[in-house]
Amino acid sequence: MRFEHEPIDGRAPLSRRRVLASTAIVAAGGVPGCLGHSVPTLTAWTPEPGDWPLVRYGPANGGYNPNATPPHEDVELRWRATVDGSLNGVLAADGVVVGYGDDGMWAREAADGDARWSVDGEARTAGIYDGVAYACGREMDEEESPGRLRGFDLATGEEVFSTTIGGTNPWLDALVLTAELALVGDRREDVLRAVDLTDGEVVWQPETGLTVGLDDEWVIVGGRRSLYAYDTAVDSWFDDEPSRVWTSDAGTDLGVPPPAIDRGSVFTGDRLIGGEQRATIHGYRRRDGHKRWTAEPDGKWTSTPAVPDDIGYAVHTRRGREEALVVAIDLTDGGREWAVEVEGWLHRAIATEDIVIAYGGDDRTESGLILAVDPDGTERWRYETDAPTGWQSGAIAVEDVVYAATEDGELLALGS
Repeated sequence: MRFEHEPIDGRAPLSRRRVLASTAIVAAGGVPGCLGHSVPTLTAWTPEPGDWPLVRYGPANGGYNPNATPPHEDVELRWRATVDGSLNGVLAADGVVVGYGDDGMWAREAADGDARWSVDGEARTAGIYDGVAYACGREMDEEESPGRLRGFDLATGEEVFSTTIGGTNPWLDALVLTAELALVGDRREDVLRAVDLTDGEVVWQPETGLTVGLDDEWVIVGGRRSLYAYDTAVDSWFDDEPSRVWTSDAGTDLGVPPPAIDRGSVFTGDRLIGGEQRATIHGYRRRDGHKRWTAEPDGKWTSTPAVPDDIGYAVHTRRGREEALVVAIDLTDGGREWAVEVEGWLHRAIATEDIVIAYGGDDRTESGLILAVDPDGTERWRYETDAPTGWQSGAIAVEDVVYAATEDGELLALGS
């Protein structure tokens, strides 16, 4: 993944890596709109063909890698690596696989699983941009821990960036990266912060937000019960309250899952607490937030769909952790094309050109599942693990391999 700044006043552009290499590690809280601070820009980007660098693939949260070609038939274990801690997910870039969890980050060679480096410290969520692996979590060495965003050289594990973020014991579980900014969602404080990756300053902070997605025009923020859109234009960033383009009611209880932005639309799932209400998938018009449709409700937890084309793929969890559905949804009207019933809990679904992969598991039975189906719902293969797959990016598809991370600390590479 590479990003080059346009030359300014005839000066040569700096790559993101050169900026980090020449900047001391920072530890700053920052104040939005600080005088004298240059305004960074939000620019969407596309992952390189051999990468899966963010939890939902790219900054638009599409959950779809058009370049991956995972197996269509039964998979074999190419390699297995055990790390010293539980894993929330796995990412990949530049031939390196990074597992991350509440105890640290572990980098392995994508080809054979050989160890590269590891670091301690909570990484509830993570992301990779331009040769740097970033981790969000708390400083666990203090009783009243602040949050911290850290960056590590992907090749060596050297720490190249560090800044405190958030208040006491934040719940940092959403991260989208750009060339100049990290957009970090804090579930405890219901706050989204845009952190400058050169000096650690918080340069933009809407009044509410948990999750975030980004395309060429909009920043879409998922709040506790609503969805918000902001223009990426920098001239609106230093208002006392950043101006919203629109607000739409999401009708969810526990916060909007990461919004997916695709072809003039925004799609989300549901997180519900209880009662008679059932979770569903929502489709919004991107330009004004109008809710175009709501899909058939089912269960208490529904993931944001992966959106490879006009059909989206998501998972519903029905009764506790006992039963789930993998569903295909027509993204033009929300109609259900098909559903596959699965025993146990499912976290999310991802997609490639011709394979849909759902993953999850059950803590009580200490079992996990990775399920691959055709776009018509026909099962192609399944792989059972000894523990649930990570709740964030527990399985990703890169080239002809599916990489998985489990809650008992295993990194797996599955191929034909």
